[in-house]
Amino acid sequence: MTELEKVKALLQIADSSQDTLLTVLLEQAADEALTITQQTDSSELAPVIRLMVVEKFNRLGTESVTSISYSGIAETYTTDYSAQVVKLLNSKKRLIAL
Repeated sequence: MTELEKVKALLQIADSSQDTLLTVLLEQAADEALTITQQTDSSELAPVIRLMVVEKFNRLGTESVTSISYSGIAETYTTDYSAQVVKLLNSKKRLIAL
């Protein structure tokens, strides 16, 4: 099963209408994960990259919004991943010796 197929299964997407978008999100998430962890190979990061893509996909259209109040017109934004994703990324960080 490819990474795209795994992400589609997690998101319960049966057709190919979102394949291009999901492929771009997979590439972006892989780049982010490699940068954060300072790794050079994303294969070890595949499970966390899939979670990152699911979070990114689920935020489309409401990027960074964590809460909205219509009567008081207040909005709260976030740019962070969930605690689970952050924990997994931190556990994969490569230490650099000086």
